[in-house]
Amino acid sequence: MSQFTALIWDSRNDRATAAAGRFVQKLCASSSEWQPTLNASGLVILHKGVVPGAWQPHVLQDAVGVVFGKLFSQRYDSDGYSSIGALNRSESAKIVCSKTRHLVDNYWGRYIAIVRDTNTQATWILRDPQGGKIPCMQTCYEEVQIFFSNMEECIPQGLMRFTINEAQLAAHVVDVSLGAHASALNEISFVIPGECVTVHRNATTTREQYWDPVEIATSNVIEDIEEAAREARRVTQYCVWSWARDHKRILHHLSGGLDSAVVLSCLASAPTKPLVICLNTFERSTYGDERRFARLAAEHAGCKLFELENQTSDIGLEYLRNLKRRPRPENYQGPLENTEARRAIAREWQLEASFDGSMGDPLFYNLEPRLIAYDYLRYYGIGRGAIQSAAAVARVTGGCAWTVLASAVGTCLFPRLWKVQSLAGVGERLVKPEIIEVVRRSNQGLHPWLKNRNRVPPGKQYQIKMLSFTFEYHVTDAEADYEPDIYIQPLLSQPLVELCLRIPTFVHSPFGVGRVTERKAFAESVPLEIIERTTKGAVHESMTELVESNLPVVREFMRESWLINNGFLDRHKVDGVLSAENRLHSEGITDLLRFLEIEAWVRNAS
Repeated sequence: MSQFTALIWDSRNDRATAAAGRFVQKLCASSSEWQPTLNASGLVILHKGVVPGAWQPHVLQDAVGVVFGKLFSQRYDSDGYSSIGALNRSESAKIVCSKTRHLVDNYWGRYIAIVRDTNTQATWILRDPQGGKIPCMQTCYEEVQIFFSNMEECIPQGLMRFTINEAQLAAHVVDVSLGAHASALNEISFVIPGECVTVHRNATTTREQYWDPVEIATSNVIEDIEEAAREARRVTQYCVWSWARDHKRILHHLSGGLDSAVVLSCLASAPTKPLVICLNTFERSTYGDERRFARLAAEHAGCKLFELENQTSDIGLEYLRNLKRRPRPENYQGPLENTEARRAIAREWQLEASFDGSMGDPLFYNLEPRLIAYDYLRYYGIGRGAIQSAAAVARVTGGCAWTVLASAVGTCLFPRLWKVQSLAGVGERLVKPEIIEVVRRSNQGLHPWLKNRNRVPPGKQYQIKMLSFTFEYHVTDAEADYEPDIYIQPLLSQPLVELCLRIPTFVHSPFGVGRVTERKAFAESVPLEIIERTTKGAVHESMTELVESNLPVVREFMRESWLINNGFLDRHKVDGVLSAENRLHSEGITDLLRFLEIEAWVRNAS
């Protein structure tokens, strides 16, 4: 895996200089793969795992700085956005003079920039607005500021002591989509997407948000659905084509849903004409088997399709005893399914990159329907259209139109009383109510993107909240073993995200039906049966099977549970989910697995 580590300190401080030297020595002793990227007074940058065309260092010319990752120009031509092989002298100067803001305004992709101002000795660390699956974390070691991509590989064992941040862990237990600067460890914080951290000469730090989704959502708003659909098609195609441009042989994860079918249609029409091999994973259950739709999409695109059945019962949870160090809990078990079979396909077909259609739901607003009525009322006020919008949402949700409308009016009259945290993805069945209440009442875990949230209506706030969660998702240990090792989520591209933010929720999903703009945009490129499909796949049965086949491990973890003993979870409710009569039918099984992963993380971090 590609990694970076940057150490920044006041070179006038002898103690910090010695500490930086010890850190670098121990880091290089931990792996011979570490290579020096840049070495200056009070600044050392190292990297490893270069992947040409996907993740590599772009060293600035006539300046002290480097941009790790993959860059595209914001300018586009007939077949997509131009990829950037190197930053010339002029562009390097603009990056320095703008304190790296030039990158956000003129480029996109997946990148981390570390740039030094040689006059003031200030150093800027910028993370790209979409996070790009390149994490960026910060810690401090004896007055040395350290920025890094992976705790396990970038922080030498035994050099630092870490302690659990219980308040942030509580936010994570209540709602996994809550994200902020703080991690679940007191000593580590995150550089969030679109944020620039300045390390001043004396090693103090300040933060500034260069990319603001609230500001984007209120600028050049597209309220016409025809224009929205045209732009959605154009920008989606260009983003997919741009990512595909450097790859001749691509593995595409084809779920059978709309988003993955849209990405496949774009790959099939890419001017570079890559070979695309599709992979569908399924389980034999009512909502887990989407092979029929995947076959339709693959046949329509003229691509070969492999089908793999998820054998969840073959996954052992023993690995949870020896997790790699991370600054917060992750989804550890999901990517483990069919790992060897995926590798075999990738090797047989010599596949270079892996694509998928993930994150389409928050982008094209396939989220909470009732907020669409709230947003419509906020834009246009009370009137016939607002009543029709409320009635349409009520038909979709099975509620009462007047109740939806009354709730929308109350939210518009008293916007500060409505909190986006109230829509938490909560495992309420197992979490103690007082923990939920504390998290909901506070701003603990509320993403900085939502600082000015009241400038946009509730539905747009929720869209931004869910996008902030997707951008903070990091590559897990299991995914790191995938082949091909270049993993691309083309829908999470800055031009497309910015377009979707500018489209109101009631244009994305009029009448409460999700992703209408996306359906309209690709009606001629995706099979009609998929365009008209409104159901989604589900994996509840495979999760139940996973628990059933690992009951001894699950019971052992929960018997002496840190989460239960410290008042986060209700022991009686956890025992109820694990009882023989409830396991096969309990909706708490997926929550239990998430809490099991958190429990394993806590034990590893303690």
